[in-house]
Amino acid sequence: MDIVNPIQIETKILFNTNYSYLVYLVPALVTFILHMAVFLVSVLLISAEFTEKTFSSLLEAADNKISAIIIGKAIPHLSIQLLNVIILLGIFYPLFGIPMEGSVLTAILFTFFFLVVVFFFGLMLSSLFHDLMFATELALFLTTPAFIFSGLSYPLRIMPNVHSIYAQLMPYTHFIEGFVKIYQMGVPFVYLVPQILRLSVFLVISIIVSVFALKFNIKKYGLSPEKSL
Repeated sequence: MDIVNPIQIETKILFNTNYSYLVYLVPALVTFILHMAVFLVSVLLISAEFTEKTFSSLLEAADNKISAIIIGKAIPHLSIQLLNVIILLGIFYPLFGIPMEGSVLTAILFTFFFLVVVFFFGLMLSSLFHDLMFATELALFLTTPAFIFSGLSYPLRIMPNVHSIYAQLMPYTHFIEGFVKIYQMGVPFVYLVPQILRLSVFLVISIIVSVFALKFNIKKYGLSPEKSL
């Protein structure tokens, strides 16, 4: 043994010591399903108005204000998603024995913030693409591979560069990195700052693009941009 294995290596498993899928895979997979549902709904909110030819009615109801359109679309959906997150992490996880090493409140806030980012990311695509079928197909194209490219089941550091770059362009990759820190490692909130900053970039870009896209659409309907703020 001294010749075959001259250096003795001792390993210690820090997290998920039983190699349990309930601990490792299920919590992340459930959040992925929730993310996919929110994205598919949000990507239809504006495109459906054009498909059903009701965008002019939406403008009239919003008094031609972009902020009213965005807030009016966001509040009902995000209120429901906040409730979903509270039920999921606060009730279902304990009920089915899914461990949460970190703070449940931190997990709820971080997950809800991620869903806000996903909602506005979908709203941006909905503002850019007005064909309902195409918007749905685009949403499926973007969300379906998100779990595979998130780094949870296959480490990002050993992916080909093109795949790793693609993974960084999806919000779920940054969310799951932070979420694993919470529910499996139990880290303090301060260690989530890098993931929050990256998700914030997606949020800011999504809102800005949505505003400009809606301004363009309002202009097409014969309204001046100044009247649509």
